[in-house]
Amino acid sequence: MTTNTKSSRATAKASASASTSSSSQSSSPYPRRNWWGEDVDGTDTDTNTETSEPQPVNYERERAAWIAHRILKETATLACPITLNEPPNNPAALWQWLEHGEADSGHDPSALHRANEVIELTDAEYWVPCEDSDDLANGYGPHPSRVNLEYGYIAGPQILDRPTAAFMSVVNALLDHFEWSPKVGLSSREREKLECHAERLKRNGDWRDTDVLAEIVYEATSEGAVLGGDDE
Repeated sequence: MTTNTKSSRATAKASASASTSSSSQSSSPYPRRNWWGEDVDGTDTDTNTETSEPQPVNYERERAAWIAHRILKETATLACPITLNEPPNNPAALWQWLEHGEADSGHDPSALHRANEVIELTDAEYWVPCEDSDDLANGYGPHPSRVNLEYGYIAGPQILDRPTAAFMSVVNALLDHFEWSPKVGLSSREREKLECHAERLKRNGDWRDTDVLAEIVYEATSEGAVLGGDDE
């Protein structure tokens, strides 16, 4: 093979590569990014790289949420979130929507449940095979799962909210512990403020029980004055 032939083919290959790169750049709906995740071709119009940085984690709030979750989980109804929240297989809802422009629920023809309802999950005692069993020696997940026995859904539980009186009994038991704990040592005034704060948040109805209790745990155990030191 002559030198001129090699040169011609190299030139043609480089030209084809450049053409392919240019074509993929103009036709692809996705931006090209380098190793650092930066938009290198100027096509990213949806993501602002300055605001998409991971937000710092507030470990005190994360810990408070974990504690609240564990406390309420001990005595709450642990419902299947799929049958409670996801659109059911309800063809009647489709006809309602077609006729009236609205319906009592959504319609998902692939769903197993026929209506949104509270169905309690089992205890975490079912071992579910992994999709990629090569990752684990026994081929099962690292933790047992809860199951909706009526429809076969495998899901983490949704902790249902409870009536105000029942919820406040949990709050008061926790505040009693914080008041007597040498690590927390709430004053009577601080305890009273947190109790009132919890009841107000609960009655407003904007927060889930888990969120209200997490707020109380955070205010009681984090550094600084309870509720910013403001009187209610």
